[in-house]
Amino acid sequence: MMRTIRYYCKAFRKIFAFEPLLIPLTLVLAVATGAKPFINIYFSARIVAELSGARSVSTLTTLVLLCLGLNFLLQILNEWLMPTFSMLRSRLYEKERMEIEHKLFMLDFAKLENSGFQELVHLHSESMEKVFSAFAQLCWMLREFVTGVSTLVCAFIILAPLIRIGFTKTGEGFVHSPWFFIVLILFLAISVVIILQLSNKTSRIWFSSMERYGKLNRLFRCYRDILSNYNSGKEVRLYKEQDLIEKEATEALLTKGETILYETSQQSAAASSYIAIIGALVGFGVYVFIGVKGLLGLFTIEALVRYTGAFMQIISGITSIAMTLGKSAEILPNLEYFFRIVEAESNMQYGTKEINLEKVEIEFRHVWFRYPGAKDYTLKDISLKIAKGERLAVVGRNGSGKTTFIKLLCRLYDPDQGEILVNGVDLRTLSKACCMRLFSVVFQDFKLFSLSVQENMTAGETPDTPRLRQCLAEADVLERVKRMAQAENTSLYKDIDKEGVEVSGGEAQKLALARALYKDAPIVVLDEPTAALDPVAEHRIYQQFNAFVEGKTAIYISHRLSSCRFCDTIAVFRKGELVQCGTHDALLKEETGEYKKLWDAQAKYYLPAKAE
Repeated sequence: MMRTIRYYCKAFRKIFAFEPLLIPLTLVLAVATGAKPFINIYFSARIVAELSGARSVSTLTTLVLLCLGLNFLLQILNEWLMPTFSMLRSRLYEKERMEIEHKLFMLDFAKLENSGFQELVHLHSESMEKVFSAFAQLCWMLREFVTGVSTLVCAFIILAPLIRIGFTKTGEGFVHSPWFFIVLILFLAISVVIILQLSNKTSRIWFSSMERYGKLNRLFRCYRDILSNYNSGKEVRLYKEQDLIEKEATEALLTKGETILYETSQQSAAASSYIAIIGALVGFGVYVFIGVKGLLGLFTIEALVRYTGAFMQIISGITSIAMTLGKSAEILPNLEYFFRIVEAESNMQYGTKEINLEKVEIEFRHVWFRYPGAKDYTLKDISLKIAKGERLAVVGRNGSGKTTFIKLLCRLYDPDQGEILVNGVDLRTLSKACCMRLFSVVFQDFKLFSLSVQENMTAGETPDTPRLRQCLAEADVLERVKRMAQAENTSLYKDIDKEGVEVSGGEAQKLALARALYKDAPIVVLDEPTAALDPVAEHRIYQQFNAFVEGKTAIYISHRLSSCRFCDTIAVFRKGELVQCGTHDALLKEETGEYKKLWDAQAKYYLPAKAE
């Protein structure tokens, strides 16, 4: 119970921070909605009384006009406020998403890459698809709850005289004693508890079912995205993967998913039926009580109309409150997902030190590292010094630790043991801004956005156009950009701009290289930077590589060992260990070395076979 209250308090504080007007507006609408039926109840009773008495035309006209006028004013108020309410709820949805996205951007990469945290993000995304937004749903719940409370308050004000009559003994027998009313109240209270339990159970069933259905739906959406993505369309058609996708995603959604939804709807329908039956029984008891007391002449026909209408509104108010409270089982997990994400703390701490970024020297000193949850170390006792302005090639078989080496260098992770020094200063003691300025990186799985070439290169900063074009030229892609409709202002891809340009994999890789050059960081890291280039373009990039990294410390990862020859030093990794380090020629002389094995394995495809 206390956990629920804490989450609700946190959620309402967050709603107020996002949209300060939304909660007051919700309360106004709720009170107006709850009070509106009692205008009709009150004036209907007065009109009935007038018709059964004096039948004054002027009085009847006045009552009718007042009733219509108040209904009209409340309707106008509702029509005036509802668009604003809907707009604010929509903005609340967007701000909830923005808060999550901002948090994901600010979190450590290590946290973001964690599978458990990724699952949490998926759960939140799915919950937003199911219920629109936990906070928007909470506003709906608040409105329905306050509407129900307002209804009960108004009803009990009207029923106050009847309650006094109920506790008054009016004669002999059960129907004349206070026990008649007490039994009715007990029956009403028991009905409320049962309705609350049924509503809560229905909500839990629905949420549990949606979690099961969500897993199937996630698989379906994944395959749907593959089918709708023209980049993957070639493989789907050539390998006839449509049947696989149909079997794994569509059929699963239509069979298992349909079963889940059918079972849920059956259970929900049963619970709703029970609630309707209980409501009908309560209504029957109320009518019996009011009818009996009315036959005894304890109140007028005007009061009879008021009491009947008010009692039925009590049933409506209780049902509204019960259904709202029952939603807690569905809303609370969604709120928990949100707060667990936005309150996630980064484990990586930064210092305040700054260093000279003109030329940098890097040293790995006895570095050990394993990924969170892993048993084995990915890097084992790595010690390596990269001199200022040195060009280092990092090679090794798949899974040897090359990419992890780069992640540690770029401080996406911290080592478990040992230290990484830049100009003799521990990387962990540098300020975050200094760390960010240190590296220009082109990862193997780089990403270009569906924005203009210029925005991709400058990350939204004010562009230095001459330098931008120089970097494009050095990456051998300037001529391609010039041929675009708006040159560097042309959008990439067609996801957002239908006039966007589709670039090939090689062109995209050149643009990623240009982006790294434009940042002009003292350390350049290139992870398979020519994997998508043709041999001629690759050769041209190699020729220009010295110009790219002039005066900078450069680290180059590649499976093509021939491309490592222009580097000053080659570091060879195997199973997480640094097993060799030296120049290309020196490493080839080590006949039993790992580098010689890798080189010979590739060279045999290019050198003529020896005669038998």
